[in-house]
Amino acid sequence: MTVTTPQACEAAGLSEAEAAERLERFGPNTLPQPRPTPLIAIFLRQFLSPLIYILLAAAVISLVLSDIKDAIFIGAVLLLNGIIGAGQEYSASRAAASLRSLEEPHATVLRDGMARQIDARRIVPGDVVLLEAGVRVPADLALLESEDLSCDESLLTGESAPVKKAAGAKEPMVFAGTMITRGRGRGLAKATGTATALGRIADQIGRRSVSRPPLMIRLERFSRMIARVMSESW
Repeated sequence: MTVTTPQACEAAGLSEAEAAERLERFGPNTLPQPRPTPLIAIFLRQFLSPLIYILLAAAVISLVLSDIKDAIFIGAVLLLNGIIGAGQEYSASRAAASLRSLEEPHATVLRDGMARQIDARRIVPGDVVLLEAGVRVPADLALLESEDLSCDESLLTGESAPVKKAAGAKEPMVFAGTMITRGRGRGLAKATGTATALGRIADQIGRRSVSRPPLMIRLERFSRMIARVMSESW
């Protein structure tokens, strides 16, 4: 069964001139690509903190005072914190990079009333995108027309079963990175690149986590205690 919205009857797609203007305005339809950072640089970055400096100073003072056990303990804590922090940040950067493999290299759109295959990076908001089984959705699309259309949205929802999509539904959307498993249809591009749901996920993963691991919280308490002791002794 084919479901069509009234807008679908009028949708002839953008002109090439309008598409070029929107591409310049909105930018390419790509996910954020964080600059690769060597693992050693990520590890060393874990030590760029005033709290870490205090612990390093405490370790040096312990060595000067021949308190080897305390120096070794502080050094071990710092090393463990660096390894855990670097591991978390490296995993996050790898996860962000892996999302780029979900980008569809090509897409079929309507331009000047004709179906054309283009580089998916050139899709812009307002493009009418043609969908069929076996392709990944290249942008966040509002469905204009659907014919027995089903979509695998496990990437976003975790739901393993394909979801039926109908243009007449209350929220007829299909999202970038999801897979069309059955049927065909066409949709109007509402968001591209970093503005898509997948783009927002990639952006959040790519940032350094604002939440601190429990070890870092304990380190802060420990360093404050050491700073208090050192200030009292001085």
